[in-house]
Amino acid sequence: MKGTFITKAFGKVQRDFQYVRLDGGFTLIEQLLAGVLIAMIMTGVSRILIAGISNSKLQADRDLIEGAISNNIQLIQQADSLLTYESIGSEVEKKLACEDPGAYLKQKVNRNGNIHYVPPPPLKNKSGEPLIDRIIDTESAEEMAIFIYSFKIAGTKATHQEQRILELSPNFQASCLPNRT
Repeated sequence: MKGTFITKAFGKVQRDFQYVRLDGGFTLIEQLLAGVLIAMIMTGVSRILIAGISNSKLQADRDLIEGAISNNIQLIQQADSLLTYESIGSEVEKKLACEDPGAYLKQKVNRNGNIHYVPPPPLKNKSGEPLIDRIIDTESAEEMAIFIYSFKIAGTKATHQEQRILELSPNFQASCLPNRT
């Protein structure tokens, strides 16, 4: 900024200021606009990052549930493989097993204390309730056991129920066929 005194008509002395803009600098208005633009951009970026973190947490919860169900299905298939016709005790028990193979498999999988026992997936929520419900249906399909895993999963907008289904024909059932009347 440069100040000069100039004498004008009628003998008055006036002060005239000449504003000089320095090369390479920004005015206050330009700086304020830049600050507002940066704040708007950073707000948008932070919202995207928070949404990503939230989705990442939901995906981690889903992966944990899916993993527990997958492990349980593998244990059930292993128990079914071990439950052979020869491993069934007496002839009376073999006859009962062959009359309703699905129900017999269900009984063995649910009975604690034998080698075929497979407990439901052990995941629990913060209040101690199971996250996964396992139902074994032997009524819907003849000679089969249908394992239904139900769980609630939180979405980005709402919580919804999902199911995973395993339809299993018991391993020993093939040996029952010649013995049926």
